[in-house]
Amino acid sequence: MSSFFHELKQRKVYRVAVGYAVVAWLLVQVSATVMPAYHAPEWVLPLFITAVALGFPVALVLAWAFDIKGGAILARDWRLYHLSLPCGEQKARL
Repeated sequence: MSSFFHELKQRKVYRVAVGYAVVAWLLVQVSATVMPAYHAPEWVLPLFITAVALGFPVALVLAWAFDIKGGAILARDWRLYHLSLPCGEQKARL
């Protein structure tokens, strides 16, 4: 189980989760303040909050599957991850 959390840290999933939460909170606060001033319908804010909440797991999955290096988005090479496992874990995954 600790290897799972180590993998989350290595793939920077924690950083994405915290960053997403901070930006989402800021956007919800600003939109809750600004939308009444523009007379937006009442259903817009709950819809926006739901969309932001549904985007959170999507962001975590994308952070797990892709790396950003040098301004380029790269897919994880799953073969290298498989080869880096200890011998007993390789047999269990095959």
